[in-house]
Amino acid sequence: MLEKQTHPYTPYFPKTAEAVIIGSAPPWRFCTGRAENLRAGDVDFFYGSVDNRFWRVMLEVLGTEPGPGTAELLKTILKNHKLGMGDILKSFTRRDRKSSDSDLSEFSYDFSLVEGIMDRASIRKLFFTSEFAYRHFKRALREQGYKLKQTAIARRQYSLSVSKPGFKRDFEISVLLSPSRRGRHSFEDLVANYKEQFSQFF
Repeated sequence: MLEKQTHPYTPYFPKTAEAVIIGSAPPWRFCTGRAENLRAGDVDFFYGSVDNRFWRVMLEVLGTEPGPGTAELLKTILKNHKLGMGDILKSFTRRDRKSSDSDLSEFSYDFSLVEGIMDRASIRKLFFTSEFAYRHFKRALREQGYKLKQTAIARRQYSLSVSKPGFKRDFEISVLLSPSRRGRHSFEDLVANYKEQFSQFF
């Protein structure tokens, strides 16, 4: 079964933001517009699925006890550490209510995320939670007429120059290990990776 869905959230850009964490799209139940579809333990925010390990890993890195979360609490954590958050997909077709990026097609991009980043000179670092998200972020940039120049720095790390006539920005890029439970990475691997990648923000 194929189902057209729209992303439920707008990008979060605190005034303090110096970096943005970028993913693709939340699971099916977050995109239905019906709160009753959410599961016990879900938080109605980016990476709020009880099945996803992103916030568990972030709280472990921060040395914060995990507990019942709210969207406002998660926004406060991001704000305090100068981090914004968003997903690159605005709308998409989902197959069989599955959560994998490979089950998404017919994308449109959230250009408010792109422009929000380009318009904020303080943002210099972009974290992607998958290669899929990074690949589609670059496609969204090209769709808006930006020219890109990428240089590999280390494994899963790049510098990205983004330009148009009269405009140029340079970003540091880190592609994080995927926090999905379907991934092959252990919780300990994720914590070590996030500690290293976010070291300048924590």
